[in-house]
Amino acid sequence: MPLPDSYATAPQLVTYWKPLSATEQARATALLGRAATLINEIPGAADENGEPAFSVKACEHVSLDMVKRAMLSRGDGVIEHNAEMLGMSGTDKFVNPVGNLYLTRDEIARLKDTMAAGRSTQLFSLTPTSNARVPGHPWNYQNSSQVD
Repeated sequence: MPLPDSYATAPQLVTYWKPLSATEQARATALLGRAATLINEIPGAADENGEPAFSVKACEHVSLDMVKRAMLSRGDGVIEHNAEMLGMSGTDKFVNPVGNLYLTRDEIARLKDTMAAGRSTQLFSLTPTSNARVPGHPWNYQNSSQVD
């Protein structure tokens, strides 16, 4: 089974979030497809046989969150909107002013945590060392012949 083109549907988004107009449902369907593409591009999304490595349910939930976040935006690029009338004022600040579709670090971590049992999310790790000089060893990480 190849990686899915979509992990969720517009009716699922309606159930999860709010009623959508026909135009919004069409946009949601397109965004859900793009969300699946972003999820499928995460390193490790497929196993050695091309099968999905992440939990399909987690992919569905993350897709719905991504599309909701994109659709909450006005999408016109305005970062902040101020209104004032009769001595009262209000300010709206938009987190995603252009309605971008993106994965957060937490969402990527959540997906990687759902990988199939026995499959590591890490191939190897490196622990970088500091560039500090060890006393009495002038050759440690320095181009210097200093000694204590």
